[in-house]
Amino acid sequence: MKKIKTLVVALFVAVAAAGMAFADSVNLITDGTFEGAAASAWVAEGSSISLKEGKGVKDSTALYVIGKYSWSGAGKDLTKVMDLNSDYYMEIWFKAYEKDNQTRKANCSVCLQPEGVDNPDNYVYMMLDDDGGKYTGSESVPFTNAGYTKVCGVVRGEEMKAELGGKKCINITAYFKTDNPTRPFYIDNVVLRKIN
Repeated sequence: MKKIKTLVVALFVAVAAAGMAFADSVNLITDGTFEGAAASAWVAEGSSISLKEGKGVKDSTALYVIGKYSWSGAGKDLTKVMDLNSDYYMEIWFKAYEKDNQTRKANCSVCLQPEGVDNPDNYVYMMLDDDGGKYTGSESVPFTNAGYTKVCGVVRGEEMKAELGGKKCINITAYFKTDNPTRPFYIDNVVLRKIN
């Protein structure tokens, strides 16, 4: 696994964002439900991705991911929809492949590429981690093939800027990965909303 720089941000696992004041209720990821979407709108991160009908949260379409090595997955370029002056709520639903009887672990991060930095090992990875009094770790949100598990949290603009250390951010990508992606998995209902 790549050496990554992490920053703990607010995460709520399988808990609705009740009372959260969104600046706009619009999902900034226009094809987050994968209905009528194209797999090419997503980034294959060391993996193969395709759309599967009838495999989503409500028997809808989901993104099917099978990786080549540990912590492979799928991603979404957010450079044109996120800025560093706002806070964002993110939500992703994971489910293991039907024939995979093991518990897998989800990893979700927002990756920032600083200007002048070409090596991904030196990018800034904003991880989604627990802040509800019990640390679970970004690599330990469990999910199985029994049903979809929601992972959600907040990425804060001020924290992103602090981690960049004054460097300009030239690319923002969200990555959704698992600990053993050589076993296929699904993601669905990906949401990104501006809080303020």
